[in-house]
Amino acid sequence: QNKMAIVMLLLLAGMASGQAPTFMWSARVTSFEGDKNNFPAPNKTMFELVRGTPATGGSSGESNGTGWSTPSAFTKASATALLADYPNSYMHGFPAIVAHLSVKTTPTMESLNATFCNIDVQITNIVQGQDTKVQQTISLTGRLFGGSLGIMISKNVTLRPVLVQTMAEYNKKWYGDIFAKVAVKTRPKQFPVVDRFIGGDNDYNNWVSGVSALASLGLNGIEMDPYNNVTRQILLAQGQNLTSGGIYSPPGAEPDTGQSFNMSYMNAWAANSVASYYNAGFTAHQMTAFALADEPGWYFPSASPENYVPWGNEGANADLKQKEWQAFLINNGLSPQDFGASAWTQVKPDTTRWPIPTTLIAKKKFFWSSRFSSYSSAQAFSRATSALEKVLYKDVPIYVNFNNFGGRGYVPGPVGNNRNKTDPQAAMLSLDWFEMGRARGSTLIWTEDWFGDAEASQWSYYVARLRCAAALSPSKDVQVGGYVVPRVSGELPDGILKKILSVVAGGGKALKYFVFGPEYNFPGNCYSERLISNPAMLESMAKAHGMIGAAEELLWPGKRGPSRIAIVYPRSSFYWDEQDTAVPHSIMDCTNTNMASGVDYLVEVYALYRALAVTLNIPVDFLDEDQLSDPKALRPYSTIFLTAPDIPATGVAGVLSWVKSGGRLVTVSNTGSHDAYDEPSTELASGLGFIESKRDRRVIGTIPYTNNGTIAPGFQLPMCADNNCTFQCMGNYTTLSSVSGTVVATFQNGSPATVWNQVGLGESIHFAWMPGMSFLRGSNGTNTTVLAMLDNITRQVSSTPVVVFGTDNAPVWSVETPMLQSEEGNVVSLLNWNGMNFSSLYLNVSLPYTPSKIVSVETGPLKASSINKGVVTVEVPLTSADILLFYK
Repeated sequence: QNKMAIVMLLLLAGMASGQAPTFMWSARVTSFEGDKNNFPAPNKTMFELVRGTPATGGSSGESNGTGWSTPSAFTKASATALLADYPNSYMHGFPAIVAHLSVKTTPTMESLNATFCNIDVQITNIVQGQDTKVQQTISLTGRLFGGSLGIMISKNVTLRPVLVQTMAEYNKKWYGDIFAKVAVKTRPKQFPVVDRFIGGDNDYNNWVSGVSALASLGLNGIEMDPYNNVTRQILLAQGQNLTSGGIYSPPGAEPDTGQSFNMSYMNAWAANSVASYYNAGFTAHQMTAFALADEPGWYFPSASPENYVPWGNEGANADLKQKEWQAFLINNGLSPQDFGASAWTQVKPDTTRWPIPTTLIAKKKFFWSSRFSSYSSAQAFSRATSALEKVLYKDVPIYVNFNNFGGRGYVPGPVGNNRNKTDPQAAMLSLDWFEMGRARGSTLIWTEDWFGDAEASQWSYYVARLRCAAALSPSKDVQVGGYVVPRVSGELPDGILKKILSVVAGGGKALKYFVFGPEYNFPGNCYSERLISNPAMLESMAKAHGMIGAAEELLWPGKRGPSRIAIVYPRSSFYWDEQDTAVPHSIMDCTNTNMASGVDYLVEVYALYRALAVTLNIPVDFLDEDQLSDPKALRPYSTIFLTAPDIPATGVAGVLSWVKSGGRLVTVSNTGSHDAYDEPSTELASGLGFIESKRDRRVIGTIPYTNNGTIAPGFQLPMCADNNCTFQCMGNYTTLSSVSGTVVATFQNGSPATVWNQVGLGESIHFAWMPGMSFLRGSNGTNTTVLAMLDNITRQVSSTPVVVFGTDNAPVWSVETPMLQSEEGNVVSLLNWNGMNFSSLYLNVSLPYTPSKIVSVETGPLKASSINKGVVTVEVPLTSADILLFYK
C-alpha cells in the first residue's frame, strides 16, 4: 500500500510538473549587513534549489566572493521532485510550486555577526509548457536573516501568470491589495486578537509585507515563528508588541503518565519551551496567548490507566501516580469495599467494557477507571500550566484547544486514529471540559469552530459551556477564548463577524485565528486563498475588530451575570453508550461540528440551548453532574433542565431536594432511567410522580419524526387559544403511567405526552418526548408551538435582562442579546440570527442604575425612549450585529 501511494504521488507530481516552466538560474551574494561596516565578501557560497543529483532533478550551484554561481538547470525532473515533497505534495490543485533556495556562505553570517545576507538571483532561458520559449530574464532579490529564500514557480499561467517570483512578491501580488482595502479605526488594546504569519523563508522583505498586512487587520498580537530579534523588530515596527506561541503537548499529559509529578523536570521543560521567545528579546508580558496543547486525545487500550498506574517498585513517580488514583476514588466517596477489596492496594484500574460488565463491582471498576483517565490528564495539564506561569507570569493566557466539541471525555470504539480497529476495549479519550475547568488545567478554556457561517450561533453554545466550565476553577481566574477558523467562513455576509462577536459577547477574553498562513506554507489549514475569492470576509473581520476596540472600555472588564435557567451537561451516560455493541463505530466527538447529530440526550442539550438562548433570548448556564449534589451550586437557579439517562444517585437526591425546596425541574424522555453505573433506577421518575417505560438511547444522524402531540385544555399558549394545537413530537418517546400530576399534552394515541406536577414547594415538567429536537427539526408550526411551551416554562422565572420587540410590540425571536456587567457599566451585544434586517428594534434593558450615556458602536449615541423602574428602553436599527454601551 505504501509503495502504491508513492507511485501515485509521483504520477500526480509528474502530471503537474508538465505545466511548470524549465529555466536556468544563477545566484550571488552581494553583501552582508549588520551592526558593523565593511563586512568581507564570502569566500564561497553554496546555493541549492532542489536536493539531489541532476539526474533526479537536483539543482545547485556554487559562487566565489560576490560573483555569480555556475548556471544551473531547473528541469521537469526538478519540478517533479519538488511536487513529491512537502508542502507541494499536499497541494495538488495549487497553481504554483513552492521552492526554497538554500544559501550557505563561508564564513557564515553567524560567525561574522551579520544580521542580513543580500542576494540576487537571475532566471534565464525560460521555457513555458512543452516548447514555448519566454524572451525574458527575471531578477529576484532577497534580504536574508537566515539561509532560505522562498521562490514560487507557476504551474498554471492562467491563474499565476508570473512564472517565477519570490514569496514576498507573490504575497504582495495575491494578498497585498486585499489587505490594503481594510482599515480599523480603533483596534483592540486589551483583548488578545491574534493571527499568525507563516513566512516560510528568511527573507526580510517577505516578513515585513506579511506582518504589515496582518497588522492592518487591527490585530492585537501576531504570532511569529521562528522567534528571533529580526522578526521581533518587524513586529514592533508595525505597532505590534504582543505575540503568541505554543507547543503541541506537554510531557506526559495525554494520558497522564506521571511524568509531570517531577516538578524539577517540568520547570526545566517550561523554561526551554519559552527560551527562544526570551532569546529574541520579548518580555514575559508580551506573550498574549500560549498554546499548551492542540486537540488533545488518546486511545484505549494502548493508553489506558492500567498501563500507567504501576504496582511494582518503580520509583517516586509511580508511587505518586498510585496515590493520585487512590485519592481520586476517595474524593468521590468510594472505599475499597466498593470494588470488592479490603485495601486500596488491591484496587487496580480496569477499563474492560466488553464483555458488558454485569456485576456492580465490574461496572464501578470500568466507570471510575475510565473517568480517571480524563481526570488525571486534566491534573497533568494543571501542573504544566503552573510550570509555565513560573517562567512567564501568573495568569498568563495559556490554552488547550479542545476539538471534542461535544465535550465527551469518553467515546467507545476504535474511532479516529486508534490502531486497535477490532479490539472491543478500544475507545477514544479526551478532556472533559468541566473537569478541565475544575482542575485549572489551563488559564483559558478554549475550543475552535470549523463550522460554516450558517451555524455561527453555535459559538454561543460553545462559549456558554466554556464559561461555566471556567467558573469551576477554585481560583476563579480562568477565562474563555477560542480559535475562529476563517477557512470555513465567508459564505454568508458578516457570518464571520457574528462568530467573532459571539465569543466576546459571551464573556470570551481572547481570540485567535486559525490561521492566515499563507496556505502554501501550511496546506489544509489556512485562509489566505479564501480571501482571493472572497475579500469581503476580511472586511468583516476588520469590522469586528473595530467594534471590539470601540466597545473595549466596558467589554473587556465585563462579566456575564448568573442566569436563572440551567441545563445539566451529561457525563456518566457517555461511558454506557453503545454498550451492547462489541466494536462500536457510531459516535464521533472529535472534529464533529454537527451538534444536531450524535446520542439523543446530548443532541437534546444542544437543541434546548438553541431554543432557549439563541431563539428566545433567555440566558442559560450549564451545570455538570457534580453540581447536582451541591445545594449551593443549585440555589441560584429557578429552572433546571435534565436530559441524561445515567445520573449519579447523589445527583438525583440533590436535584429532588432542590425541587422540593421550590425549584422547577424539566426532564425529557428517558431522563434518569439509570444511575451512574447504568443500573436501572426509578428514583427520579417516582420522585416526580410517574412511571416511565423503558427505551433505548439512540445515536442519530437525523432526528426522526415519531408521533403527534396535542396541547391539552388548561395549558394556555398564545397561538392555541382554542386549546387544539397539534405538533410533531421528535425523538424516541416513552409511555407514562401512574401519573400523579396533570397531563398538559397528549400523544395522538391519547397517552400522556407532557406532565406537570407539584413536588413539595416546587414543580416538575416531564416531556415523554424530546422538545428540543422537535424545535430543531420540526415543521414551522411545531417550532412555534414548542418555543411557546418552553417560553411559558421559563420566561416568568428567567429574569431576562434584555427583551427585544418590534414596532408592533410583538416579541422578536432569534436576536440574541447577551449582557456583560462591570463597575464602569453594562454592555449588551446584539447578534442577529433572525435572517432579517430591522430598521427599528426596541430593547427593554434591565439595569440597576440610570445610565449616564448610551452608545451604539454601529450608530453612535442613543437616547432612551423611556426609563421606568430600572428598565431602560432604547430603539436601534440592526443588520448583522451591534454592541450597546450603558455607562454608569
